[in-house]
Amino acid sequence: MANLDDFLPEPRLREVDHVDVTAPCADAYEVARHLDLSRSWLVRALYELRTAASHHRPTPLQSPLRLDAIPTTGEGFHVLREAPGEELVVGAIGRFWEADMPFADVGADAFAAFDYPGFGKLAWSLRFEPLGARTTRIHVEVRVSATDEISWRLFRLYFGVIGPFSRFLRHYLLHLIERELGATLARPSMVERAREVGEGVVGALGIAFDVLTPFLRGARAHWGLDPADAARAYPGDERIASPRWGWTHALEIARPAAEVWPWIAQIGQDKGGFYSYAALENLAGCQLHNADAIHPEWQAMKLGDAFRMHPELPPLRVLALEAGRHFLVGTSDEPSAAPAQAGPSVRVTWLFLLEPLDARRCRFVSRHRVDHGDAPRERLAWGPTLLEPIGFEMDRRMLLGVKERAERAHA
Repeated sequence: MANLDDFLPEPRLREVDHVDVTAPCADAYEVARHLDLSRSWLVRALYELRTAASHHRPTPLQSPLRLDAIPTTGEGFHVLREAPGEELVVGAIGRFWEADMPFADVGADAFAAFDYPGFGKLAWSLRFEPLGARTTRIHVEVRVSATDEISWRLFRLYFGVIGPFSRFLRHYLLHLIERELGATLARPSMVERAREVGEGVVGALGIAFDVLTPFLRGARAHWGLDPADAARAYPGDERIASPRWGWTHALEIARPAAEVWPWIAQIGQDKGGFYSYAALENLAGCQLHNADAIHPEWQAMKLGDAFRMHPELPPLRVLALEAGRHFLVGTSDEPSAAPAQAGPSVRVTWLFLLEPLDARRCRFVSRHRVDHGDAPRERLAWGPTLLEPIGFEMDRRMLLGVKERAERAHA
């Protein structure tokens, strides 16, 4: 569990970036801790621009902008927790949307519980995850919330303006770290980028066709299966016994289930991606990359784990698990755990199932079930009119993506 969870466990907005570097965690941490962001003239200009209207403006930027210069107490941004070699957490509580940006003097021990109306809460972290003896994944995560709805509306408007600059700073920080330590992976070539964009265009055309052919929805709902196979009982069906709509897609993979499972176990926005149309997903802000290798650090899974679809939305949860065979994610039984846009009556489950066919083949089944209320907003947001065309194309490509990777890895 990230230390950030102790300070802002349920953010209203969340953004995550990462980079993989060729250095052990301890070395990567030391480099990141002492980097000078003021090397960039643009960073210096953004700093001066934002502080120009503030009565709390620090001394004009003549010294480096370094993480090790962040104070450990007081008003404004300060270190909430530091675990050298593992994670650095920084946060602040204030009225960020006001010109002079007044801050509350709240220490680390009281940060999570602070709920006085009229304030926004922002916390970010650098987290260092070992991928091997000499490789590290560095995560930069930002979480944002507020103590009441009015403050959240004001904070959201502010972050809509300042957000692009915040992302630039995070990307620049990762760029500096990567330049100091060296990346572990080659950048995608122009050919690979063009292929990804081309696949995205194909996916978008498929979605458009599906939107225009709602009369084919029934056939799409059991792609890869005959109707009887799609209609039988599957693990987790009892959670939504009578869904408003759903799908059961499947395809055969010419590899044993044990060899396919690691590819499925690492599915998720913050892990191996969804093996689907990444260009479309990233256009929607998913910030993911489809893995082309099995990562041991993503194989562990347990009940209750977060399953992220998008960095800014609350995750689904792992509701059922039989390692090597299936796992089920969905909204929990608690109304507060529903997705951000969902009403209390919206429930979703998504089953990932491997069925051995013989010693050398298996079938990968993706079963999605949705229940929602009759309110017009819920019907539009969670009904099949828009979600089914998108879901069909993305889910079908995911199944094919797993098949391609599993069969290629053992060709």
